[in-house]
Amino acid sequence: MPAQVPGFEYDIFISYRQNDNQSGWVTKFVKSLNQELAATIKDPVTVYFDSNPQDGLLENHQVNQSLEQKLKCLIFIPILSQTYCDPKSYAWQHEFLAFKKLAMADSLGREIKLRNGNVASRILPIKIHDVEADDRALVEKEIGGPLRCIDFIFKSPGVNRPLRAVEDHPNDNLNKTFYRDQVNKVANAVKEILIGIKHPDSPTKREPTWSPPTRSKTMTRLVATLLLLLVVAGLYFIPKWFTSSSSASDDKSIAVLYFDNMSGDPGQEYFVDGITEEIISNISKIKNLRVISRSSVKAYKGQVLNLRKIADELNVTSILEGSVRRSGNRVRITAELIDVDSDKHLWVETFEEEVNDVLDVQTKIALEIVKRLKIDIAPEVDAGIRNIPTQSKDAYDRYLKGKYEMEKRTKEGLDQAVTLFNEALAFDSTFVLAYAGLADSYLLIVGRGWGNPQLYMPLAKESIDKALQLEPQAAEIQASLGYWHFNNFNFREAEKLYRKAIALNPNQDNAYNWLGSLLIIVGKPKEAIEILDAGLVFNPTFRYLTGNKKYALLELNKGQLNIDSLFQNDPYQHSVVYWNLGSIEKALEIAKAASHEELVQFYQGSNALLRADVIKFIEIVQAREDYLSPAIVAGNYGIAGDLKNFLHYANQAIEVRDPVLTTLLQNHKYMFLLPKDDPALGMIKQRIRSLINY
Repeated sequence: MPAQVPGFEYDIFISYRQNDNQSGWVTKFVKSLNQELAATIKDPVTVYFDSNPQDGLLENHQVNQSLEQKLKCLIFIPILSQTYCDPKSYAWQHEFLAFKKLAMADSLGREIKLRNGNVASRILPIKIHDVEADDRALVEKEIGGPLRCIDFIFKSPGVNRPLRAVEDHPNDNLNKTFYRDQVNKVANAVKEILIGIKHPDSPTKREPTWSPPTRSKTMTRLVATLLLLLVVAGLYFIPKWFTSSSSASDDKSIAVLYFDNMSGDPGQEYFVDGITEEIISNISKIKNLRVISRSSVKAYKGQVLNLRKIADELNVTSILEGSVRRSGNRVRITAELIDVDSDKHLWVETFEEEVNDVLDVQTKIALEIVKRLKIDIAPEVDAGIRNIPTQSKDAYDRYLKGKYEMEKRTKEGLDQAVTLFNEALAFDSTFVLAYAGLADSYLLIVGRGWGNPQLYMPLAKESIDKALQLEPQAAEIQASLGYWHFNNFNFREAEKLYRKAIALNPNQDNAYNWLGSLLIIVGKPKEAIEILDAGLVFNPTFRYLTGNKKYALLELNKGQLNIDSLFQNDPYQHSVVYWNLGSIEKALEIAKAASHEELVQFYQGSNALLRADVIKFIEIVQAREDYLSPAIVAGNYGIAGDLKNFLHYANQAIEVRDPVLTTLLQNHKYMFLLPKDDPALGMIKQRIRSLINY
């Protein structure tokens, strides 16, 4: 008897390990499921179940060629156990992975839209054991999302076994589930998926069931009183609700998790990360959608994902996750939008495109998010999302590689990024994003003291100016221009541009951090805290934001806040604060207690290491004077306690207006071994402060 849809062999394929049928559990389950399906679904349902399959076959063994035909089924039910998730097993390799491949290529696709608007996978797992975290991660990687199962587990202390049809002591089951109920859930899930497959456009029709209830006079009086109280409360509270920016129920917020690289090629990581980051950038243009920045979501990359936990940590109501598989000039992108509170798929779609069309896919995903979250956007925002930044595949590929190298934040990575962004612009001289990336790379090189400001700062400004000519209202470019002015000690102009960037696009986490840091430097800690708090809404796990806020609190409450209590939940920052204040022993003590080995190793050899660095830096500077920032050389002489050379290079840094001078002023670690009462040192500090145009 064929499946209910032409072209398919069976309605259901049951996949299991023979180990799990030693007691006959799987055979009994299939029999019970067949009985339940007959009582649930009008049309006969065909189930493939091999009562004695071979197991343990490897890829180089002979595989029954008829299995592929049997796998042409509508629904695949894997029975997940403690032994099922074994890449060497026959069931995993030639059933689970084989079905996944077939489903992603057939006319139906792997995901099916149900009649209630939700989305379900054609892989319907049932679980008979609590599985290991590694096994769960393996399954979730293959299905491209969180594992959702119907459980058949009897759980009690020290027990992890399948739920039986007849239990001796059912009330001892901590899961409080009954075998017959779970079988019924499977049958109902099968029914909904089959209806979704056969009638994809059929909505659920429900007749209204409410009718006015009859109430006693006492109840009516109580309801009337409550309504009156609500009206009175409304007169007081409603104006406040409407004047606030948004209520909790209206919160539109999303975290876009880094997509999984399903290509099997680590060399494609730049491409997958780039797609994720461009989706974040695209939807960040929507002012009434709170988008968590890539800095915060990157912490979850490559981890086993617990969406509920992530949503709580990032304080969002929805999550977008997905996967990318690139093969030659073809790319397959799967995206899933999930409402976290209801744990429902709001939307899922798979795109099969040429690499040239990947920008169109990013736009489609952004617009689907707008549609599914029911967000109203202005015409100019809609146009901005639909705007394709370049028509050149080569330019876009170089740009993605450049972004990937820039994010490494190494001298080699930034040099490579500069090369790649320039190559992108050679393919498309109007590519705004490439100009922005180039400008940021130059600024980072200078900001880390890896290049002569007199060489790199003009190059950064040239790239910013070209980007602004092409797109004057780009928030990211305004922020970069602000950072350029900050590095030129024009703090007043930097503040104005940071605020402009935030006004143009509130989802600018970097702008909040830069502005907050600036306000700390110029002695406005109260305003800094307000700005940094606003930034933490978009980037809740960003260490620099949280660290800057704590520094601002210390500045605001001088002599009133205890460093130890303020940083008690953040040992890394706690240790670094003492290091910045010159208290190496205290910094080392905290780092050891928190097992921050990288800090411990640095502190324990700090003076010897940095004295060696000074010699190394001198050699580099003598060989190539434009390589290192003079302020960085001065700082290392300061740590080594060499006042003469510190003064020489600090004065040189002042002459060239080296941006890293602000670091010298902020971080006392660069001067703590120098004689604090030396008049020449005091004069250097005063000269640095006098450069600030604010």
